[in-house]
Amino acid sequence: MNKKILITIIVIVLLSGVGIFAWLQFAEPELRVKEKPGHYLTQDEDIVQDPPPIEMLKIKNISPASGLVGTKIIINGFGFHPTDNDIAFLSPETYWQGRNRPAYVNYIPSQDGTTLSFNLPELLGACAMSLLGEGEGCPDFGITLPEGVVQISVVNRNGESNSLPFTVR
Repeated sequence: MNKKILITIIVIVLLSGVGIFAWLQFAEPELRVKEKPGHYLTQDEDIVQDPPPIEMLKIKNISPASGLVGTKIIINGFGFHPTDNDIAFLSPETYWQGRNRPAYVNYIPSQDGTTLSFNLPELLGACAMSLLGEGEGCPDFGITLPEGVVQISVVNRNGESNSLPFTVR
């Protein structure tokens, strides 16, 4: 065999081997082996926990069923976010920007995901802050809490809950 052809074949084989080695070294797909429910073992033996499933929002009850400004309100249900829950108030009196819209109490935390507690404010906000994207803003003005029957729901990253009536006295 011609010496030039033999050298060319050897160079090609060596370069191919280097390419395959490099591909194997740097392009490994991550192997995930299920260790126990919700936990996986990767090739580096790190345990990776899956994020919790998104839980649907639901209000079970509101206590008390009526109150004045300043009354402590407790909402029981599930799917509440640890820090970013907005309480929506909707009534025919929350009419602004040309249509009936909800007004909100913002940033209500839930320590257990099932309970929200806040004092009934005199003024409500215009936006569900938990749903605003990065760089989005909200008009900064207060909407007077209407008297009478209002529908209360909870809004957060998981969506919007059912609504239950509450009477503002």
